[in-house]
Amino acid sequence: MTKNTIKNESEHSGELRHFQAATRPTIVLLTANFLFNHSFQLLQGVIDAAKQQQFNLFYFRCGALQSPHESEAQGNILYQLAHSPQIDGLIIASSLLGQYVEKDEVERFSRQYCSRPIVSVGEELSCATSNVILDNYTGIYRLVEHLIVEHEHRGIAFIKGPAWHIEAQIRYQAYCDALKAYGLPLNSKLIFSGTFRREDGKKAVATFFEQRQYGLDAIVAANDQMAFGAIEELSKRGIHIPAQLAVTGFDNDHLSKASSPSLTTAYQPTYKMGVKAVETLASILRGENVAQQITFSTPLMLRESCGCVRSSMPNNIAIPELPTNQANATLSARKAPILKALAEWVNGHGLHFELLWAEQFWDALMQELAQHTPNVFLMKFHDILRQLSLTEDYFIIGHEFLAVFRNWVFPFFDAEQRGYAEALWQQAHAELGKTFQRMVMMENARMAQYFHAFHNLSAALLTTFDLEKMLGMLGEDLPQIGVESAYFLVYDEPRVFGEPQPEWSTLIFAFHDGKRLPIESERQRVCAAELFKDSFLLSEKPSSIMTLSLYFQQTELGIAFLEIRTMMQGFYDFLNKLLSNAAYGIWLTKRLQKSTSIENHI
Repeated sequence: MTKNTIKNESEHSGELRHFQAATRPTIVLLTANFLFNHSFQLLQGVIDAAKQQQFNLFYFRCGALQSPHESEAQGNILYQLAHSPQIDGLIIASSLLGQYVEKDEVERFSRQYCSRPIVSVGEELSCATSNVILDNYTGIYRLVEHLIVEHEHRGIAFIKGPAWHIEAQIRYQAYCDALKAYGLPLNSKLIFSGTFRREDGKKAVATFFEQRQYGLDAIVAANDQMAFGAIEELSKRGIHIPAQLAVTGFDNDHLSKASSPSLTTAYQPTYKMGVKAVETLASILRGENVAQQITFSTPLMLRESCGCVRSSMPNNIAIPELPTNQANATLSARKAPILKALAEWVNGHGLHFELLWAEQFWDALMQELAQHTPNVFLMKFHDILRQLSLTEDYFIIGHEFLAVFRNWVFPFFDAEQRGYAEALWQQAHAELGKTFQRMVMMENARMAQYFHAFHNLSAALLTTFDLEKMLGMLGEDLPQIGVESAYFLVYDEPRVFGEPQPEWSTLIFAFHDGKRLPIESERQRVCAAELFKDSFLLSEKPSSIMTLSLYFQQTELGIAFLEIRTMMQGFYDFLNKLLSNAAYGIWLTKRLQKSTSIENHI
């Protein structure tokens, strides 16, 4: 591709532009599917941190290594793009890529990129400059210990992950060690081997009951998905959870809070791990020394499925103690230690809350109590809720915050203040409920809009074989499904799945900032080795670009590069299939046009 310097924005309005990648580092995230919440959270953490570091980020929607699922494996041709010399560093989600292979295979795969800095997330790789890993052992050990000590369970079953998966092995070892530490026997009939899929949880429960394991009183699953499957199957069989049987998981999936009963689990902070991976890679690129291993803890999220009440109940939380010389301090003097402890407690339970919000909340409450100024407190609380609504757990955080704040602050009010504050608290809970309902309605409406747009575009693409009309439809409808920029490249000749990626392809569609861009003839041909160099894919600001393999059955058709405005878990598969179908239609159309041209010539 021809090198082009960056020109003034007005000179390029509505044109396909090339920007020099050398203006900022370009990094790549290699990860498997985004269906599971922890993989989606990892992706979000990497995207947010890459923007903060002013990096260009390409994240490849690939499949796990040697995946038996064709829809995943078809994307693995994209791994070849990561060999580009223009890539400055890689983040490899090793535990996600290694779902179906042993650690040695993940090592072998990762070693091909060792000429650049590598940060591994999940598994510790010898070829990685730094490894961001999870304390899998402690999370499972403490879950089993909790069931034994706090709930007096003795017949504890375990649903394992894949035997070859290193994190699954560690979690199983923790289960075995916890039983041994408390003098409980290891019963092979209470162990089921799964693959981290929801269906495995259902099969495990069916197996346990078919073997008539009468002593079974708790199930520990190696991840939340298998725990959800177990709960579903137990419910079908009329088994009450937790009265008759306790269930725990591992991940703290977003559904674990909303399931019925809510799921006790160990928190896997994959968003924070993604952020840390990018920050570590940034340090490496600056020539700084970094730790070979960075470990994240896995605190317990104690909920209903094991028999625990919510951890935020007032009688479960001790008020932060002040130094002896401040024991008789006024309420205002207690502000700093209480707010600090509050923020640490909420964040320590896998939630995110800014200390500034707590300070604003405190000041508004004290102002209204002192002056009886109507609505000051509720207006500030509503403002905080709007900021919280940008986070995944806003309802949970709001509930936890109100409960803990009440427990720590109300004891220092006099009778009049306490009565007034109780009335404010009831209003705050009502406001929290209304905000939650509004957010649910907005989210449902947004998802309905996306599904409607997907359906309309898919149906429209099936009704035409006119190439220009197809591309025009894509230009009109892509913004409706959250796509800000899109570039489609098709191979000159489609390749059979498993063959090497073609060196050259043709750019047939360019879309940026809501506009379809004209493609000059000399820029239609694209070399795979220079995609990340002086590229039309990049812009004057940091870019986060999803890369998709376009295919139909066993035929590899091309590549799509997309910048997506709104991250929505679960839509990537829909989008990949939609664009693959469009690419197949385009390929058929070009093939038909070529055939017609030959016939006319004859």
